[in-house]
Amino acid sequence: MWTYVDVLTHLAQDEVLHTWLADQGLEVPLQPSEGCEAVAPAVVQAVQTLENSQVRERIIAGLQRGAQLAHPLGRDAMFEAAATHGDVFLALVRCKSDLHRSFWLYVCYRAIFDQSCAAEYLDANVARAQQHDLGCKVVPRRDAEALQALCAEVGAFYRQQFGCGDRCVAQLFERSNDVFVLTLHVKDLPNLLLEFDGDAVRQRIGHPTIHIVLEYAPRTGATRSLVRGGAKFHHMLVNAFARHLLECDVDAQRVLRPRLNLSPLRDGFRVPRAIEDGFSVVQVKSLSLISPAGTLKLECSATAAGGRRSVTELLKEMWCEDHPLTDGWRITAADIALYYPPEPGRSRMRQICLEITDRGRVNLHKFEASLQRQLESYLIDMGILRPEQTFEAPSLPTGMPEHTVEPSP
Repeated sequence: MWTYVDVLTHLAQDEVLHTWLADQGLEVPLQPSEGCEAVAPAVVQAVQTLENSQVRERIIAGLQRGAQLAHPLGRDAMFEAAATHGDVFLALVRCKSDLHRSFWLYVCYRAIFDQSCAAEYLDANVARAQQHDLGCKVVPRRDAEALQALCAEVGAFYRQQFGCGDRCVAQLFERSNDVFVLTLHVKDLPNLLLEFDGDAVRQRIGHPTIHIVLEYAPRTGATRSLVRGGAKFHHMLVNAFARHLLECDVDAQRVLRPRLNLSPLRDGFRVPRAIEDGFSVVQVKSLSLISPAGTLKLECSATAAGGRRSVTELLKEMWCEDHPLTDGWRITAADIALYYPPEPGRSRMRQICLEITDRGRVNLHKFEASLQRQLESYLIDMGILRPEQTFEAPSLPTGMPEHTVEPSP
């Protein structure tokens, strides 16, 4: 996590930072001739010694907020949100770091920044999302009347459940991959907050928000939703979304994770395209197997002494023809390591580890979007995943049913 000191230190000579500080009520002379080493401590000290505590705290809070997307997942969200704004996209490319991009977008294009934050929040928490098949594949309405009607129904639900929800604010935007994201902020019950007011500690009444996010893909009719409260809350949200924004009444059915057949891994991870894509070594690093009767579980991992050989090869070498992979044992989990060639001047290869279980859990959400799609395609090539078993199903081969199942967290 970046702190406000990090922002001031790394962007000490940035004109956007100094202009923003001036707008907040703090003029800090910019003296490039002194070099960043001299300017950075002066900027930090100017903020920390500001006598007006309200201005100082407003500046610090803004700096912290402006650093929120300064990480790889945030970078992907920023470029995605800016994809339809050519000038913004090019400006992000020219920024010198993710921290610079995040703060620059926060100051110059707040709406795109907020949109990026919503997409980043969803991507970071996709493991907790529930997926539903609406059976309705239309582009949602985006007008104020439809959003107000949605807010009214969601607010009424929360008033009935908890006595809160007097206010509800909604925003709908389109991601660059033709997926729509709905964010809702519902006014929660008031609570007493113990906070500093100047030098004194006082209690004040605060009104926290209930944060709700829903993602919808018109091509598949699938939604992913993040809302606290369990299945009833998810069901309310997706039905209200369909009623007011899609203009159709649906009986949303939750899509459960599919059981995956990992038996193709008995012969290793055979995807020649992975080498064509730039990986130098592909290795089945570990396997979990269970006996035919279900009474014994076996964990096998390839050690460093194996020289990046797959555990499947080592099992066959150890036991010849009589080994668990040919004796009816079922593969329940696997770790697949993909290695990039070493960078120039280095001998160590960078590793990507794909974790998958037969219960449908895959750690794809940990990777950036482009790598996620690439790894998904390898699993499809192996016959472990079907093309329609992703949130954004690709064009399906002729005759294949269009049915969407939950992407594994």
